[in-house]
Amino acid sequence: GSSRTPACTCLLQGVLYGIFPAVLLGAAAVHVRMAPVRKLDKHLRKIFEDRKEEAAVGSVSAADARDAGSSVVSLMGDLKAVYRFKDVRQVSLLCRAMRKWDEDGVPDKEASEFGEFILKVSAVTLARNLNHQICLLYKPAA
Repeated sequence: GSSRTPACTCLLQGVLYGIFPAVLLGAAAVHVRMAPVRKLDKHLRKIFEDRKEEAAVGSVSAADARDAGSSVVSLMGDLKAVYRFKDVRQVSLLCRAMRKWDEDGVPDKEASEFGEFILKVSAVTLARNLNHQICLLYKPAA
């Protein structure tokens, strides 16, 4: 005979049968929550690529700017017209795209440039937000 009590069996079955719907519900909630962020990321990447091409066509090429220690983003003008961020959370979610390294642990240049673009656009649009200013001032040691 089984030494389990009916309450123990009921609890076990509840956990076993309830875990899968809970995981699916959590995944669906994340998908719904991140959909606007993915859409914004796609939109801003298109703008970034367009502006990057425009900057490269200008008097200084992107490769020359990078060799001089400057970035492509510094060659872009009128960042205030790109997008008006609502809050710092939007910026932090979008900046996660910067977290891309190669197999040697070196940050990906394209991802870093896009992250710099996001930070500079947010610095222009969230200039009066103290939380954003603190985030920009914080610079982890390399």
